[in-house]
Amino acid sequence: MNEPTRIERTIRPSGKALGAGDYSVLDPATADARFGLSARLDRVDMPLEPLTDGHEVRVYEGDLIVDEFDGPSDGGDGSHNVVVDGNLIVKGKLSWTEYAGGSFLVVTGAISAGAIHARGCPVLFASHLEAETVVGCEDGGDGGAIVATTIRAGLVLQTSYFRVEGGTVEGLVIGDPGFVKPRLDVKAREAAKALGDEFIDPETERPSVQAVVAAMLAGREVGRPAS
Repeated sequence: MNEPTRIERTIRPSGKALGAGDYSVLDPATADARFGLSARLDRVDMPLEPLTDGHEVRVYEGDLIVDEFDGPSDGGDGSHNVVVDGNLIVKGKLSWTEYAGGSFLVVTGAISAGAIHARGCPVLFASHLEAETVVGCEDGGDGGAIVATTIRAGLVLQTSYFRVEGGTVEGLVIGDPGFVKPRLDVKAREAAKALGDEFIDPETERPSVQAVVAAMLAGREVGRPAS
């Protein structure tokens, strides 16, 4: 069995570099016509309606390069969606928590981050997605999903109904059958075979995504020690 590890990033800036505040706001209809947003959401059968007048669409015209990237976190920054017409390059963690009305992050190029943690009902789309350490996702019962043509990470860790769909997935994959495509290495309920005891919830016997993300981002080992 492969060990959770780090990978080397392959995505580099391709053009104009933007910061977190360098976005314009499009109305949902205009953004949908330009980026085909409804078709993307229909692909994952999103049960909520983030493409409405109550959710502004923030558009970055070029590569967005930031130290950290945080989603709206239950509307703390206002209910909004994000489109990056280029690459999204995050030095540290890309974190998106959404338990309210649903939201999406659409990147026309690639997403590259130190770690990715998605919780609740956000939907993330990219042509290529890579995380130097871990892609962790959980609590997706209301439609949370990650969709990319290729996914690369040291570890892909999925639990509790969040969907992960890649044309190809590279790295150790731990998750629930039927929710991770196209392959699965270790079932989430058997994660103790691959992860250290401190990363397994003793009550549910399932992995703690948040603990694994924090540990791998800090450079700690999360794999089960050799006996």
